[in-house]
Amino acid sequence: MSAALDYGVQSYCFRHFTDNADVAQKVLEIGVKSIEVCAVHADFNDPEGWKDIVKIYGDAGVGIVSIGVQTFSGQNSDRDFFECAAIAGAKHISCHFQIETYMQAIPQVRAWSREFGIKIGIHSHGGYHFGGQPNVIKHLIGLGGPEIGLCIDTAWAMQIGPRQGNPVQWAKDFAGQIYSVHYK
Repeated sequence: MSAALDYGVQSYCFRHFTDNADVAQKVLEIGVKSIEVCAVHADFNDPEGWKDIVKIYGDAGVGIVSIGVQTFSGQNSDRDFFECAAIAGAKHISCHFQIETYMQAIPQVRAWSREFGIKIGIHSHGGYHFGGQPNVIKHLIGLGGPEIGLCIDTAWAMQIGPRQGNPVQWAKDFAGQIYSVHYK
């Protein structure tokens, strides 16, 4: 895991601003120089159009460290997420898996992760979401590691309750498997 100063802000924080140039300015205004871009601000199934967005952030002096949170279903179109991350020079994608397709998706995502040199962090999106519970996360990482690890979202981790949802404890329990953090 990188030093906290190497992290970017999630573009979803600026979801009410639809123009990427405005978002880049907002990022700089809060004193950050990097971003994880989400689907509110980009169509990751359009790698050619994505190049224009990458240029907007680059021209503003904002680096793209990640994209996400993407849902991997094991479809061939999921490869576009890796192509977009690679175009931006990002080394991480935060993601979800679905209970119906994770057995198909994880081997494919793992192969693309190796091909592109991009790590995958399962976003801990609370107890209501598949992949939000520590035991499920451990199972998924066990199937896909070391390419697939964890993206701790501190608020969503706490949403599942104090016994299982302590993000500080998760940092200990998942040491070496944490690829990003969504601080809240």
